[in-house]
Amino acid sequence: MVTSSLVSLFGIVEIGMALGMFLSGMIMLQVWSYFRNYSSDRLGLRCLVGLIQFVDILHSVVLFHVVYTYTIFFLMGPEGPATVIWSFKATVILLGINIAIVHSFFLMRVYTLTKSLVLFLISALLAAARLVIHVRQMVTVFTATDLEIKACPRSDVVYLEEGLVWKEYRL
Repeated sequence: MVTSSLVSLFGIVEIGMALGMFLSGMIMLQVWSYFRNYSSDRLGLRCLVGLIQFVDILHSVVLFHVVYTYTIFFLMGPEGPATVIWSFKATVILLGINIAIVHSFFLMRVYTLTKSLVLFLISALLAAARLVIHVRQMVTVFTATDLEIKACPRSDVVYLEEGLVWKEYRL
């Protein structure tokens, strides 16, 4: 059966997807502008920009399938939203591919512009940390059998940030 805590997330997911589609449109406009204004760039760089655009479009299409499947197709089914579908897993993979490509390009640019091995290594360490985190997220998604939301053991407590301190409030 559809749990109310899972259904309550659908609105947030749809808003997030709408914002993501807006940002993908902005990326598409920037790619179009790049190809129009910098057609004399190296072929490898133009192919890289095209690859990033292709992966972003594919990610958006798969994400649209995820949201459609969970909010329209599965909504009234007995176990629908709790099922992990293929496009949910593909979304995570495509996001990881896009992040790895962009980080690799930025690492190349950092070294090309600064010629600083220290700055390059610090940036590479941060990019590697992000990649490790994303691989861990992929493992979590691929080993998940359902999308059940576990209840918080103390759901009557809310933590709010006040300045630099987190304060506990009871409901």
